[in-house]
Amino acid sequence: MRRRAARASPLLFGDRLYIELQRHGRPEEKQVEPGLLDLAYVNGIALVATNEPFYGRREDFEAHDALDLHRRGEGGCRIGPAPAFAEHFFKSRAEMTALFADLPKRSPPPWKSPSAARSGPKTRKRSCRASPPKTDPPWMKR
Repeated sequence: MRRRAARASPLLFGDRLYIELQRHGRPEEKQVEPGLLDLAYVNGIALVATNEPFYGRREDFEAHDALDLHRRGEGGCRIGPAPAFAEHFFKSRAEMTALFADLPKRSPPPWKSPSAARSGPKTRKRSCRASPPKTDPPWMKR
Protein backbone atom coordinates (compact mmCIF):
# COMPACT_ATOMS: atom_id res chain seq x y z
CA MET A 1 0.00 0.00 0.00
CA ARG A 2 2.77 2.46 0.92
CA ARG A 3 4.70 1.73 -2.26
CA ARG A 4 1.59 2.25 -4.38
CA ALA A 5 0.91 5.57 -2.64
CA ALA A 6 4.53 6.62 -3.16
CA ARG A 7 4.27 5.85 -6.89
CA ALA A 8 1.05 7.86 -7.19
CA SER A 9 2.18 10.82 -5.06
CA PRO A 10 4.55 12.42 -7.63
CA LEU A 11 1.67 12.43 -10.09
CA LEU A 12 -0.49 14.30 -7.59
CA PHE A 13 2.10 16.68 -6.14
CA GLY A 14 4.72 17.01 -8.88
CA ASP A 15 7.97 18.58 -7.67
CA ARG A 16 6.35 19.74 -4.42
CA LEU A 17 6.69 16.30 -2.80
CA TYR A 18 9.61 15.48 -0.52
CA ILE A 19 10.60 12.66 1.78
CA GLU A 20 11.84 14.01 5.09
CA LEU A 21 14.86 12.55 6.86
CA GLN A 22 15.84 13.34 10.44
CA ARG A 23 18.90 12.09 12.27
CA HIS A 24 18.92 12.54 16.02
CA GLY A 25 20.42 9.14 16.83
CA ARG A 26 17.07 7.60 17.74
CA PRO A 27 16.56 3.89 16.92
CA GLU A 28 13.27 4.57 15.11
CA GLU A 29 14.98 6.95 12.69
CA LYS A 30 17.72 4.43 11.91
CA GLN A 31 15.13 1.71 11.39
CA VAL A 32 12.93 3.57 8.86
CA GLU A 33 15.62 5.48 6.95
CA PRO A 34 16.62 2.69 4.50
CA GLY A 35 12.96 2.27 3.47
CA LEU A 36 12.52 6.02 3.04
CA LEU A 37 15.65 6.27 0.90
CA ASP A 38 14.44 3.35 -1.22
CA LEU A 39 11.04 5.02 -1.74
CA ALA A 40 12.71 8.29 -2.70
CA TYR A 41 15.17 6.83 -5.20
CA VAL A 42 12.80 4.33 -6.81
CA ASN A 43 10.02 6.90 -7.28
CA GLY A 44 12.15 9.97 -8.03
CA ILE A 45 11.01 11.84 -4.92
CA ALA A 46 13.36 14.53 -3.59
CA LEU A 47 14.84 14.23 -0.11
CA VAL A 48 14.86 16.97 2.48
CA ALA A 49 16.89 16.77 5.68
CA THR A 50 15.30 18.43 8.66
CA ASN A 51 16.09 18.93 12.30
CA GLU A 52 13.58 19.11 15.13
CA PRO A 53 15.22 21.47 17.63
CA PHE A 54 13.85 21.72 21.15
CA TYR A 55 16.60 24.10 22.35
CA GLY A 56 19.21 26.35 20.79
CA ARG A 57 22.64 24.95 21.59
CA ARG A 58 24.03 21.52 22.46
CA GLU A 59 25.06 22.77 25.90
CA ASP A 60 21.45 23.77 26.68
CA PHE A 61 20.38 20.11 26.86
CA GLU A 62 20.71 19.76 30.64
CA ALA A 63 18.51 22.79 31.28
CA HIS A 64 15.95 21.53 28.75
CA ASP A 65 15.99 18.07 30.34
CA ALA A 66 15.55 19.50 33.85
CA LEU A 67 12.59 21.62 32.72
CA ASP A 68 11.05 18.64 30.93
CA LEU A 69 11.41 16.45 34.05
CA HIS A 70 9.88 19.20 36.18
CA ARG A 71 7.00 19.62 33.71
CA ARG A 72 6.25 15.90 33.98
CA GLY A 73 6.47 16.01 37.78
CA GLU A 74 9.59 13.83 37.99
CA GLY A 75 11.82 16.31 39.81
CA GLY A 76 14.72 18.11 38.21
CA CYS A 77 17.49 15.51 38.06
CA ARG A 78 17.72 12.46 35.80
CA ILE A 79 19.29 9.27 37.08
CA GLY A 80 20.57 7.09 34.27
CA PRO A 81 21.35 7.67 30.61
CA ALA A 82 20.24 10.82 28.86
CA PRO A 83 17.26 10.39 26.54
CA ALA A 84 17.44 10.66 22.78
CA PHE A 85 16.52 14.35 22.99
CA ALA A 86 20.19 15.21 23.55
CA GLU A 87 20.58 15.70 19.78
CA HIS A 88 17.53 17.95 19.39
CA PHE A 89 19.45 21.24 19.36
CA PHE A 90 19.51 23.76 16.51
CA LYS A 91 22.17 22.56 14.07
CA SER A 92 24.12 24.80 11.73
CA ARG A 93 24.37 24.22 7.98
CA ALA A 94 27.85 22.71 8.48
CA GLU A 95 26.54 20.31 11.14
CA MET A 96 23.62 19.26 8.92
CA THR A 97 25.98 18.77 5.96
CA ALA A 98 28.28 16.57 8.03
CA LEU A 99 25.33 14.63 9.48
CA PHE A 100 24.00 13.71 6.02
CA ALA A 101 27.36 13.43 4.21
CA ASP A 102 26.93 9.66 3.74
CA LEU A 103 23.99 9.98 1.38
CA PRO A 104 24.79 8.86 -2.17
CA LYS A 105 25.99 11.61 -4.48
CA ARG A 106 23.12 10.95 -6.88
CA SER A 107 20.78 12.84 -4.58
CA PRO A 108 20.81 16.63 -4.39
CA PRO A 109 22.07 18.10 -1.12
CA PRO A 110 19.29 17.18 1.33
CA TRP A 111 19.06 20.64 2.92
CA LYS A 112 17.99 22.26 -0.36
CA SER A 113 14.43 22.47 -1.54
CA PRO A 114 14.63 22.40 -5.36
CA SER A 115 11.22 23.86 -6.13
CA ALA A 116 11.41 26.55 -3.43
CA ALA A 117 14.84 27.66 -4.60
CA ARG A 118 13.73 27.67 -8.23
CA SER A 119 10.41 29.42 -8.10
CA GLY A 120 9.68 30.69 -4.59
CA PRO A 121 6.21 30.52 -3.09
CA LYS A 122 3.35 30.20 -5.48
CA THR A 123 0.49 32.64 -5.10
CA ARG A 124 -2.92 32.88 -6.68
CA LYS A 125 -4.89 35.92 -7.62
CA ARG A 126 -7.92 36.31 -5.45
CA SER A 127 -11.20 36.62 -7.17
CA CYS A 128 -13.83 38.22 -5.03
CA ARG A 129 -17.32 38.24 -6.46
CA ALA A 130 -18.98 39.70 -3.41
CA SER A 131 -19.33 43.46 -3.45
CA PRO A 132 -18.96 45.48 -0.26
CA PRO A 133 -22.17 46.40 1.55
CA LYS A 134 -23.72 49.71 0.50
CA THR A 135 -24.48 50.76 4.06
CA ASP A 136 -22.65 50.35 7.34
CA PRO A 137 -23.88 47.61 9.67
CA PRO A 138 -26.06 48.86 12.54
CA TRP A 139 -23.40 48.31 15.17
CA MET A 140 -21.07 50.73 13.35
CA LYS A 141 -23.59 53.59 13.27
CA ARG A 142 -23.42 56.18 15.97
